[in-house]
This record gives sequence, structure tokens and C-alpha cells, in this order.
Amino acid sequence: MKSITSRLILIAFSTLLFSSCASAPERTVAITGKQNWSIIVSPYTGSFVFEVRKDGSFEGISQWSGGSGGASNKINGQITNNSILLTRHLEGRHVGKIQTWRGAINTKTRSASGTVNGRGTWKATIN
Repeated sequence: MKSITSRLILIAFSTLLFSSCASAPERTVAITGKQNWSIIVSPYTGSFVFEVRKDGSFEGISQWSGGSGGASNKINGQITNNSILLTRHLEGRHVGKIQTWRGAINTKTRSASGTVNGRGTWKATIN
């Protein structure tokens, strides 16, 4: 009896393990390839230059004018469907800090908008 129970448990576990390893449904990504976005976070303006992979992940650079000569920071994130989640890695006097950007992409108007750290707002034109 113990042997049969052990075999049934092993079969059930193997079935569960195999089905959880099955390929995940493919994500829809609103945009892919090289990107150059003009960004406004009033009163600042800048740009995001990055490349979106087929899985929606991306990395690149943000460039900002103003302040004491402007700033250039690494960015990375994920696009899923028409949503974007971006992390900006600050440098200079803010080294080690990050900003979290969340937003929505509108492919028809070639624009995007959202929030920075859940507070400030941003808008982008997709060039």
C-alpha cells in the first residue's frame, strides 16, 4: 500500500512540475527596437535613449538639460502590453538613489505619460 501511495504522489508531483515548466504565454509589447523619447517633467526636459528587446525589457540612458550642466543616468525597465516600468539610476550628488517611473504608452499618438515615484508626473513624445 505504501509503495502505491508513493508512486501516486511521485506521478502527481511530476505532472505538476512538468505543467509548471510549460512555456508561459507570450507577452504583448507595445514597442520594440531602438527608442528616443523626449521627456518633460516640468520644469525639466530631457530624453530617454534605449533599446527594447522582444521580451519587453530595456536599458539605456536618460539625458537632462539644466541644473549645473545637466545629467546623464542609466535607465532600465520593462514594457508589458502598453505599460512601462522604468528605473532611473541617479548619479552625481544623488549617487546610489533611484527613481521609479510608471506609465502608459499610446502607440496611436506616439506618446507616453505617468508618474515618478508615485508623485510627480511625466510626459513623453516618442520620436
